[in-house]
Amino acid sequence: MFSIRSSGAGLAPRTLHLSGELDMAVSGHLREAVERTLAATSTQWLIVDLQDTTLIDSSAVKEFVDVHRFAARQGRS
Repeated sequence: MFSIRSSGAGLAPRTLHLSGELDMAVSGHLREAVERTLAATSTQWLIVDLQDTTLIDSSAVKEFVDVHRFAARQGRS
């Protein structure tokens, strides 16, 4: 089972904690979580914590590249 949890507040970096299997079936949720988090805050940094992720497939890697580019267009990392 895959889940995303967010932590952080104010101008401090936000962290998205991912757990479970990140594959084609759920990789779109990563994009939604990143876009929602960036829209809700003005923090410069967004950290993606993969410590509890048990599998990452190529569709998820593509999502990481895409969300990195999305954040960069907004001047964020």
